Amino acid sequence: PMGANCSACATSCAEEESCEEMMPIVPLSHRSELSTPVAVLRKDEAQPGKPRMLQRERARDILASGNVRLLSAVWLIAQDSAYVVQRMQDLPAEAFVGPERAVNLFDQDFAVVVVSYGWLSRRHPDPTGFHTRTIQKYLKKHKAVVTYLDDCGVFWDFASMPQAGPDGAARTEQEQLVFDAGVGAVASLYSDKKTAVVQLTRMPPEAQLLGVLESNLTPYKMRGWCFFEAAVAGLLKHATMLLDLGLGAEVLEREAASWRDLWKASAGERLPPVSPEDMAVELKRRRFSYSGDAELVAKEYGRFFSDASPQVEMLFFGHAPSAGPGWGDVELSQLARVLPAFGSCKWLNLRGNHALGEGGLAQLRAQLPRLPALSTVLLPEALRDTPEGLAFQAEWLAAGKRMYDTEGGMHEGLAWA
Repeated sequence: PMGANCSACATSCAEEESCEEMMPIVPLSHRSELSTPVAVLRKDEAQPGKPRMLQRERARDILASGNVRLLSAVWLIAQDSAYVVQRMQDLPAEAFVGPERAVNLFDQDFAVVVVSYGWLSRRHPDPTGFHTRTIQKYLKKHKAVVTYLDDCGVFWDFASMPQAGPDGAARTEQEQLVFDAGVGAVASLYSDKKTAVVQLTRMPPEAQLLGVLESNLTPYKMRGWCFFEAAVAGLLKHATMLLDLGLGAEVLEREAASWRDLWKASAGERLPPVSPEDMAVELKRRRFSYSGDAELVAKEYGRFFSDASPQVEMLFFGHAPSAGPGWGDVELSQLARVLPAFGSCKWLNLRGNHALGEGGLAQLRAQLPRLPALSTVLLPEALRDTPEGLAFQAEWLAAGKRMYDTEGGMHEGLAWA
């Protein structure tokens, strides 16, 4: 739409996604027992042969400049139910948090909400306020969690970066420069493990857009920008920091429902990591309002992936029971293809993905020689005594690696859980 590891055993405390009783109601920095993110990066210092993780710096710099703005959650909640979001250039100063405050919020867990959604028309993303009302309802529940903060920041592309005029007039030269710089920081805003991404996957009834010029009801999953946002958000984030509000729509409408209730209802399926080559293929299958965006998105994803993948030490793809059977062999095949790019990865969790079969496990086993740093793998218990499960375990032990044994004090190795 842009037109730390817990000190307890890994099989128990790092399995938030598989345990409905461990959903947080306070930010991660206040909850050491819930601190295991989906992917843990190396320390941010430059390391020999490894590129620095530049994504976060890009985002901090652009927010500090004031060129990309964060909406004030308090201000947005205060707008009435008929409010329709305006483009950045038309919003009053009080609609935003200041640049210094924006950086401060970006550096805190759960203090910035990033909106992932599809534009409902070519010139305006939400001409009837359908998405706006969803965001207002979500922010009320979000703010009830972070009571220690007086406000939260909201990144919403239309209101956060300069846009074309309502009559189709192009951005000014300066506005275009600011917009282009903002696009370069988008991957960090969506992928950063401190930001909460909300996916607006539900579309309004067609009748609601009658009379809207160039309306667009393309499903979320078939939109190019949305696929990109879901891919980058799904790699580094803690399980609680990515919500599909389409899945949780019924709970969202209940005023008495808590954020915890909403999270349980909104835990969707996470995309497996996507290689830049696979991303380019996937983008060609999806719709963009502007054809040139496909090349732009592919380029931005390539930069994000090359920055992030060499430094990831932990990949957490455990699956919550409430979100269905989880990944199958197709998804594991995709993961296996891209895993060698994660050369520093020490820990891979696939627990709870009950749709995984021997075919997918075989492809994962084939990549073991290319993953020398990998020391811990958690796999679905149902595969343990299958021929492929036994072969995987034999190859794992032959490589000099261990079995997971909490009773023996061994908190790394292969575990069937």
